[in-house]
Amino acid sequence: MWAIALRMILHEKLKTAGTLFGVVFSALLVNQNGGMLLGLMERMTALIGQSDADLWVAQRFTESVDFSDSIPMRRLWEVQAIPGVAWAEPAFVGHGIIKRPQGDFEPVAVIGSSAPRFAIGPKALREGTRLESLAERDAIFVEWTERHRFGKLEVGDVRELSGVRSRLAGFTERLTPFGQTYVFASLRQAQQFAHVPDDTITFVLVKVAPGHDVEAVRSQIAARVKNVEVFSRQGFRKSSIVYWFRRTPIGINFGMMTGVAILVGFVIVSLTMLTSVVDRVRDFGTLRAIGARRSHLFRLMLAQAGLFAMAGYGIGVGFFHILKHFAVKGGAIILNPPWLYVVAFGFVLLICVGSSLIAIRRVLKVEPGLVFRS
Repeated sequence: MWAIALRMILHEKLKTAGTLFGVVFSALLVNQNGGMLLGLMERMTALIGQSDADLWVAQRFTESVDFSDSIPMRRLWEVQAIPGVAWAEPAFVGHGIIKRPQGDFEPVAVIGSSAPRFAIGPKALREGTRLESLAERDAIFVEWTERHRFGKLEVGDVRELSGVRSRLAGFTERLTPFGQTYVFASLRQAQQFAHVPDDTITFVLVKVAPGHDVEAVRSQIAARVKNVEVFSRQGFRKSSIVYWFRRTPIGINFGMMTGVAILVGFVIVSLTMLTSVVDRVRDFGTLRAIGARRSHLFRLMLAQAGLFAMAGYGIGVGFFHILKHFAVKGGAIILNPPWLYVVAFGFVLLICVGSSLIAIRRVLKVEPGLVFRS
């Protein structure tokens, strides 16, 4: 059956090319949209990924790591007194503007935590950057790929950050957030950049002691510390992603793009397969005349769909990896775990099988006597 299906596909090269185009187009866009969406989700939770804390304590009603109201420093001491807490560290997330050499301004998110742990990060540093440099006066770190935003910053350059002197002490790497660029500093320095009192923090980051259950410690903190939200690492990641999807049109836009890719691929594949069936209706009549049953024709069409799906998906993934290579070099974050390839292939196979079912209706109506008519 597979051999017959392959011969019929190769017999009409032009129609085969048209069908493959639709499958390749769908495979390319489904993988691209899925990879970009996962990359965006990674950027939405970049700060959470920078920390090895098990729990995040934030102001009540907090939904996202990038947007939270302040809490008083005493919350830190209250958390430190909870049994099962190995360590608890303050962290600050605020906002500011950096004055560029041209005289205009670039908005940034100011991230601060205490030496020597720097619990909120940064962890991924460019070669030559030392984490302890962040404890120096006026010191800041920015992302290497974002330095052009501030006038091609080099180590030692001085910039005005919200009216306060700052000095570039190093670069982070592979830390491109979704939104404003991150500027890392010591806790007190970040508070000065944001012009808030030194007893104002945004989060308390908690590491649970070995032998203690993370959920049990989380419940204790939530019960004993007033007016706070206590998130597990994964819970805060999920909450931050849901925040961006609910408050912005990201989900709708990516859903529409993926839907268009599937729809266009379905239309192209359906039309070319149906046209091929119409042009070869006498061939199907011949198969019926020599004893082929309708079930045989049904399996033949499904075999063709499977061949188109495998060939088109393979070519589409090849093109996707070429585009991904250049996109990643340009700073984009595209993630494609193995399960995404499986899901994308499922979509492509669904397109091909669905298109075949439309054509099969015409094939099953073919009468064996058709081949004997002039």
